[in-house]
Amino acid sequence: MTYVITLANLKGGAGKTTTAVNLAAGLARQRLRTLLVDADPQANATLHLSINPDEIECSLSTVLQRDARMDAAVCSLHDNLDVLPASIDLDPLEYRLVTDPAAALLFQRQLRDTPHDVVVIDTRPSIGFLTSSALLAADLVLIPLPPEYFAANSFLRTIDRLTEMADAAGRAPTTRVVFTMLDRRGRFHAKTQRELQPVVDARGSPLDLRAFATVIRTNTDLKRAAAFGVDIFRFAPNSRGAADYGELTHELTETAGF
Repeated sequence: MTYVITLANLKGGAGKTTTAVNLAAGLARQRLRTLLVDADPQANATLHLSINPDEIECSLSTVLQRDARMDAAVCSLHDNLDVLPASIDLDPLEYRLVTDPAAALLFQRQLRDTPHDVVVIDTRPSIGFLTSSALLAADLVLIPLPPEYFAANSFLRTIDRLTEMADAAGRAPTTRVVFTMLDRRGRFHAKTQRELQPVVDARGSPLDLRAFATVIRTNTDLKRAAAFGVDIFRFAPNSRGAADYGELTHELTETAGF
């Protein structure tokens, strides 16, 4: 059965797309057939992997409008990694889909029917049709969390919204936090991470909320990889960023039982 991982955070700039892309690439390197779904109209995950959203015929929008099956919209890359790209027309489409009661169920069913072992979904930093549908489809919700005040505030709002959705759906996905953009050279980030850890622990019910032991450190190669349109493993396999996302991939596969 396909395992669905949804990346979510109500704050932009938390490392969500970077984590989605490099986690998907790391899972593919573990010989898991992996599908990265870009559910953000900004199409950052799509662009991160050198797919021009203005040049593709099919995308997530096409699938949600029932104009194409998901397999027809998927772009195959390399090493077991495929991408369901996004395009800018996702933005107006999202508002129309709210009035389509079957759209969310169709999206979730297609995610489950894909031949991939793992689906990784990158979402926009807001709760609308796309993010809600992705969260409801998730086996695991992964929240990237930089050690900063505003990110912590957004994290609490994300958890509150997730709890509401879990109560309404009668199903609570496993939820994990991964600390991102950690600069261990300065005391501020380390201090903030220590202060956030008990907050994570205290908000555990009913989402089984915990933090991964792996942290993602600041690394300029991660930004450079995005600029060159590749994942960190292809851009700088010996970098600190590759080491961190490799470790996160290993921890996730161990805890998920792949």
